[in-house]
Amino acid sequence: MTTMLTEDQIPQAAAILQDGGLVVMPTETVYGLAAHALHQLAVTRVFQAKERPANDPLIVHVPPFQEGEDLSTLQARGLVADELPIAQAKVIQRLMDAFWPGPLTLIVPRGSHVPDAVTSGLDTVAIRMPAHPLAQQLLQASGLPLVAPSANRFGRISPTTAQAALEELDGRVDAIVDGGPCAVGVESTVVQITEEGVVRLLRPGGTPQQRLEDVLQTPVLPGRPVHLGAHISPGLTESHYAPRKPLVLVSHEPQHWFDTRWEDLRARLEGAESIAWVGWGDTASAQNQLHRHLHMRVHCFSLGPAGDLEQGAHKLFATLRAADASDAVMIIAQLPAERTGLGAALVDRLTRASADTTPLA
Repeated sequence: MTTMLTEDQIPQAAAILQDGGLVVMPTETVYGLAAHALHQLAVTRVFQAKERPANDPLIVHVPPFQEGEDLSTLQARGLVADELPIAQAKVIQRLMDAFWPGPLTLIVPRGSHVPDAVTSGLDTVAIRMPAHPLAQQLLQASGLPLVAPSANRFGRISPTTAQAALEELDGRVDAIVDGGPCAVGVESTVVQITEEGVVRLLRPGGTPQQRLEDVLQTPVLPGRPVHLGAHISPGLTESHYAPRKPLVLVSHEPQHWFDTRWEDLRARLEGAESIAWVGWGDTASAQNQLHRHLHMRVHCFSLGPAGDLEQGAHKLFATLRAADASDAVMIIAQLPAERTGLGAALVDRLTRASADTTPLA
């Protein structure tokens, strides 16, 4: 049975981690399944609890730097390689200074103490410094670097509340620290820094690409495609963040979709009694059209005002969970109009969440 813990019980959670146990902790992005990053058996338990494939590497979370600490501190701890090209080291440090703590993960050359299981055997490691105060307290109290992938079974909707994490992993983890709803709501942005100091975006997330480019004063380039072996970053599988129900995506201006897709939609929903709509702003128009054409109940869920990407990101996973928990047989989700910044992260999550659903003709 999984134990629910509060902020006052951080020392108890830290002791569990020091003993090789599993603790779900809140971060500013989503709840993460934390374990001692340098403890082979603990890392193995993370993969087992999540039913996660071994070729999907984990992110190592580190505590905030103290005065005088920097990249060299992580090198001294065996988390980052000792010898780095000057251009690479300068860019890594610049990104750390600008965005840590926060929702930015850096893919860098791996240090000697990081187990193969964490990196899926790659010579790089993903590292980030979370901004959530309870995550920071837990890192400091345990004295450990912690892996902390999203606290859900692999491929499922990421949890942004302690209750959602409990629903996913009850009985599979030792404890869950309840830190309230996550502020950002989507996972961290992941970038790789090459030996030449070039930054490549591997996963859009909580830190917008434009902010990275403003700090670097140079473009952030697209990441290379995933190859057939280990993924260089988590969150790159085609199907991810998925509800149990089929999920169909529509444009931010869905009228053309409504006008042309009814026949296929009716065929798929024959005999069904309800459908779910996840959209932006006032959902009344979509609800009326769906009800009029399909003659069934329509459960409507709003991600917030159109254009409010921060609220949309904050609500995305919780809203998908609510739609999935309804009696609807299918979820129709509306994409954001904006495709940059957090809009890119939302499009990425929704696209992967719908990957296993055949698009409507």
